[in-house]
Amino acid sequence: MRAKMFLMVVVLTMLAASFAFADDAREAEVEEGETGSYDETDEAGNHTAEGGNVTEINLTTESSTAKWQGFYGSTQASLFLGMGSEVFYDFGNETVSNVYATTSESAFDVESLEAVDASAVDGNWSFNSTDTDSAVNVYDIEHNGFNATETNNGNTTFVAATVGEPTEKQHFVFGGVVLNGLYELLVPTEESEVYNFFMEI
Repeated sequence: MRAKMFLMVVVLTMLAASFAFADDAREAEVEEGETGSYDETDEAGNHTAEGGNVTEINLTTESSTAKWQGFYGSTQASLFLGMGSEVFYDFGNETVSNVYATTSESAFDVESLEAVDASAVDGNWSFNSTDTDSAVNVYDIEHNGFNATETNNGNTTFVAATVGEPTEKQHFVFGGVVLNGLYELLVPTEESEVYNFFMEI
């Protein structure tokens, strides 16, 4: 009888543990929507030069950065009790506070994220820190102790790291604060890189 009771307690403990959340940052499914890039100035203006004249010519040009990718969208987090894909009980939606993107496939503890200097982003992505679109110039404000910036829509995006002195791209975590279920965030890229998405509940 004691052996059966002990076995039942062990099984119940194992079941309870299987429903516990392991990390603060949960993996997020990705559903791609619209994508595109900025329309650059693609034609040179001209003016006829005539001897004896002096002419004021004001010039402008617009181009798109190749160093950064912007992500934006909506968030939804649901909490269920069930087995496999079968739902036993639906607790409803949870509030998402931040969205994260990282080149690492591993989940991470949000509470353990560390502040990182923007120059470390420039170094790991081989950006020239004197360029207009370098990380040093992008991250111009502070958000909860992290280097951050605001998008043109007023959303905060920031950079953090899973280690104190990041020496590899996979050590970096790029975050976007969720406002009314919507987020925007910036990630650096050298032509093409795969980012994995996580949400903080």
